[in-house]
Amino acid sequence: MKYVYSYTLGSGIPLGGMGTGSIEVRSDGRLYEWTIFNNGGIADIQSLRNTYFLGPMDSFFAVNGSNPRILQAYNYFYGGDPYNLPWLRPIKRVEFSGEFPFAFLNSDEYELTAFSPFIPNDIKNSSLPVAIFRLKAKETSDFLMGIRNPFEEGKIDTFSNWLVFAGEVSSNDPRYKGNLCVKAIGGDVIPSSLSGDPSQHREMWIDFRNGALKRRYGEKQDWGIIKSRGKQVTFILSWYFPSFYSREGERIGHYYENFFSDCAEVANYVEANLRELEEKTKSFHDVLYNPKGIDRWIADLVGSQLTTLVKSTWLGKDGFFGIWEGYYNTADERKSGPFSYTGGPVRTALNTVDVMIYAFPAIINLFPEIGINYLEEIGRHSIKRNSPPWLLYSLTFPENRELYVREVEKDPTILTELSRIYSLVNKITNVTGKDPEGRIPHFFTTYKKVDGYQRIDLGFEYYLMWYFARKLIGKEVDKVHQEAKDGVYSVLRTQLKDGLPYHSLPSGLEWMREMATNLRDAASYDLEMFRPISLLLAPNVIPISITTLDDWTMIGWTGLTSGLLLATTNAMSQFNEDILNLNETYHKIKKILWNGEYLIDWYEPNSGNKDNACVASQLLGQWVEILAGLPPSIPYEEQISILRSIFKYNYKKEEGVLNGAYPSGYRPNFSGMYEGIGIKASPQVDTPWTGIEFSVASHMMYLGMDDEAKEILKNVYERYELGGNFWNHEEWGAHYMRPLSAWSIPLVLNNMIYDPESGELTIRNQRKIEWIFTFPYAWGKFTSEENYVKLRLLGGFLRIRKIVTERPILNVKVNGVETSGEISLSPGDELEVKW
Repeated sequence: MKYVYSYTLGSGIPLGGMGTGSIEVRSDGRLYEWTIFNNGGIADIQSLRNTYFLGPMDSFFAVNGSNPRILQAYNYFYGGDPYNLPWLRPIKRVEFSGEFPFAFLNSDEYELTAFSPFIPNDIKNSSLPVAIFRLKAKETSDFLMGIRNPFEEGKIDTFSNWLVFAGEVSSNDPRYKGNLCVKAIGGDVIPSSLSGDPSQHREMWIDFRNGALKRRYGEKQDWGIIKSRGKQVTFILSWYFPSFYSREGERIGHYYENFFSDCAEVANYVEANLRELEEKTKSFHDVLYNPKGIDRWIADLVGSQLTTLVKSTWLGKDGFFGIWEGYYNTADERKSGPFSYTGGPVRTALNTVDVMIYAFPAIINLFPEIGINYLEEIGRHSIKRNSPPWLLYSLTFPENRELYVREVEKDPTILTELSRIYSLVNKITNVTGKDPEGRIPHFFTTYKKVDGYQRIDLGFEYYLMWYFARKLIGKEVDKVHQEAKDGVYSVLRTQLKDGLPYHSLPSGLEWMREMATNLRDAASYDLEMFRPISLLLAPNVIPISITTLDDWTMIGWTGLTSGLLLATTNAMSQFNEDILNLNETYHKIKKILWNGEYLIDWYEPNSGNKDNACVASQLLGQWVEILAGLPPSIPYEEQISILRSIFKYNYKKEEGVLNGAYPSGYRPNFSGMYEGIGIKASPQVDTPWTGIEFSVASHMMYLGMDDEAKEILKNVYERYELGGNFWNHEEWGAHYMRPLSAWSIPLVLNNMIYDPESGELTIRNQRKIEWIFTFPYAWGKFTSEENYVKLRLLGGFLRIRKIVTERPILNVKVNGVETSGEISLSPGDELEVKW
């Protein structure tokens, strides 16, 4: 006997809507990681993150056509084995095609298509708590769906073509006031319930083989079974679990509660609108996965990242949007067992600003309301004057701290009244100018509470996201314009040295770890004691100048932050906010950090120390400039030189694009030391982050480096294909947010900017291509040939008052009719611009 086996079960297509929890269908045909009950990796309450009420053995599909089959390529199960019921077999093989939001599972005789509605610019229908399963056979067959009751002492109501699972649980249970439904669409529907496990019901399986089922098998209701007959049958699995709480006891709830009151209403809505929901979802799928002019595998790779919008998101009843920086996956033994490689935040980490800047182009283009919600929520949590964070961060600056201590020594009674402390610190910050008001938070540790303000790059990144949204959406985001500006000014007031952002220690988590370890090793002391004490050894008593590469100490002037400063200065100048002279700042950065090929990692002017690493993310700000249609703050020829250096030094054929690399070939992770500051290296330097790889590749494509970009993307594709995690990219946890930067690839290749305020559509330098295009509030198919461009609208609405191209326009047609003046496009309309 010879078997050929390929391990590919690490991930699959998540079913469900944004913020609803999800169920993952994988290549063996089974359903994994049920987080629809406010449990598992989606939960905020820590005890629930290890709680699963259903697992991969707790559901199945079966068919009785020419022979009874369990539609799983797994093994004999649910009562069948080669001796008992040997005819109740699994299928031998499955061809699985995961193309989010669809999963296609084909065997020799049967097909299963699973999906949930996902429609750009349509939040309601993209956040439905539903999974739709369509089963097909070559001949009329009986199809069966079975699910174990997720309520331990629950009941299963059986109606004409329904199963409804419910149960009494305590008010602190995440299933409280919730229910689960299965509705069958097909002929000869029979719902049934079972006592115990299906493996105990030989009689039921024989009845199924003979074409009939009873309404109940036994007194208890441990499993629900529903049968339907036809060549094609659809099962609608819907849920309603409103008891989604933060660990502080605040009810977050779900957006779907605004439209439905139980799972039956959800299922009825989906059934009534199934044709439209499926057509729109399929239109999105078809235009995404069937490009021309680029390799289809690139579209496959881009689409795979959208799974994160279902897997890792919160969408509260009040519209609060949260997306996990990394998903702490506890469901899969392969990931949480003895050979784990999925780490992730042990506490909640939502909406991380320095990671969101990579994901933001996807979010603002696909669901602009969510992007606006995000910007407003971050703005509300910036540091406000006379708040506890303002006090804490004011006193971390040595200049402020020195004056504070001096005044308190003169009059210790100041410390007996908080109002006097605030008054004193206000006077001190007015003298020194070191005022952190407006500083941008890092991430949300729970529902609407933040962790801190430690990172120097956040003010620039938040402003660039605001500018990008302003360019794509218009005045709707002006309500947080002041917060966006204040975030920049807070950095400029407090952390410039000779006109550039200056990083002072502690500026890396691994530096703090190293200091604490050294102190611990000096005598018989516990490490935990010295973690906070180690901060006293640094100029600042809390971190204030970390970057997104937070486990990599960068001190002095850095290429990454300086590039962000240039892009932010560039963006602010578009609103006549000339915070710095762009040209002078560019030349200053070039003089200090440019080595003839790229911007070096960092240079510390007081000591003369430097780190010559080539950092893969050094052009982050310039990448946003491209997407937002800004002129370059660093000349394109120098950007090309940097990208060539990244490909030359950072790209490794068996690894991908490493975050940091040295021209000498020095590998800090291999030696255990950095070149620059001389402390033990963390894996961040020698690790590829696919979110950065996608941004680098799309940046290369924009500047004509297609061959290098494709090699990088192919490396990513093959790494995750081999790892079985094609739909689940890892960083600090599973389904990491940063790889949503993959959406920049179609944005760059289509190379259009639409300004809703002026109604101006700019079509920039083009290549021959047919693919998806997305603007906030409009999406469709984009076709570009040598002498024309076509836009076919598939969703949304577009009003165009002016078209700008690099070549003189010959004519403009709408639906084949030549036109001039204002153009209004609705779904189905086609715009052609010829030159």
